[in-house]
Amino acid sequence: MKKHYFIIFLIIASYGCNLDTSIPISDATGNIDEVIIIMEKFDWQGALGDTVRHYFTQAYDVLPQFEPIFDIRYLEPNGFTSLLTAARNVVIFDVLNNDSSTKLNHSLFGEQLKSGKNTLIKKDMYAGGQQILTVFSNNLTDLLSFINKKNTQLTKLVADNENKKLRNTLYLGGEDKQLTKHLKSKLNIDLKVPKGYQMAKEDDNMMWFRYDSDKYTANFVLQTFDEIQTADEFGVLKRNSFGKAYVEGTSDGSFMTTEDLVGYFQTAKTINNIEALESRGLWKLTNDFLGGPFVNYKIEDKANNRTIVLDAFVMAPAGKKRQVMRQLEYWMNTISL
Repeated sequence: MKKHYFIIFLIIASYGCNLDTSIPISDATGNIDEVIIIMEKFDWQGALGDTVRHYFTQAYDVLPQFEPIFDIRYLEPNGFTSLLTAARNVVIFDVLNNDSSTKLNHSLFGEQLKSGKNTLIKKDMYAGGQQILTVFSNNLTDLLSFINKKNTQLTKLVADNENKKLRNTLYLGGEDKQLTKHLKSKLNIDLKVPKGYQMAKEDDNMMWFRYDSDKYTANFVLQTFDEIQTADEFGVLKRNSFGKAYVEGTSDGSFMTTEDLVGYFQTAKTINNIEALESRGLWKLTNDFLGGPFVNYKIEDKANNRTIVLDAFVMAPAGKKRQVMRQLEYWMNTISL
């Protein structure tokens, strides 16, 4: 399954090269997945802008309603103001042989923009946690070709820079050390439980954490099973068993299950040197009208001769779901055994 990731782009003013690095800088700001893109206006209105929008505003997998993978904002090079210097990520697109090519890159990086390279990354120039990514080439044809070939890597560069923001948002209130200790003792899994999440249900091999707000409910379920289960569908089958047993709808006999009209998508991934099979799709309530996204990991814990299933899902009937799913996925990806 093609992975999509969040991106934030920021613009840096040409006078910024005079920054006094001896002065302590504050943390970068901005919402998760905000994007500011900078390029010349005629490029934004042409093939370069079309290409960037194609990759950076495509649908986030998998949500019941369309949400782009990034919330982008375009600015011309002269549209930058000092209010934006604290933004977390910058991506500047530049065609170097244009007569009117932006001088922003050159004033910041000078001779470092050389033929034979296509990207340049600067960290923490104006704010802590900030990343400035410059994507460039000598001509438009070569730049378009590079973006088409490397779009996944480019988006991942900026998405990876969001990890600190995701962590700070998820653990805004700190860690619930009591629940973290209980999880380790009961299931022998290391995962720091954020404050605000409550224990919704538990049994001998399952723990269900839930966070309720006025806009959404975030859910994270951990299950363990004796012996190694190699079937690809095992993780989804177990989430369906959990849904039938514990997640009820408003109608009699209604329960949560996987939406089979859409199906789910699977991909192998490595999390902290742990091999996992990711399943991503939509869930629904039978005989009801509620549904939403889920992501599920099946982990074969061979050292302990067991299979671990992690499952995260969001209920947000009237709201957006991408950012909440991003936080849950970050939490899932901090697992260690």
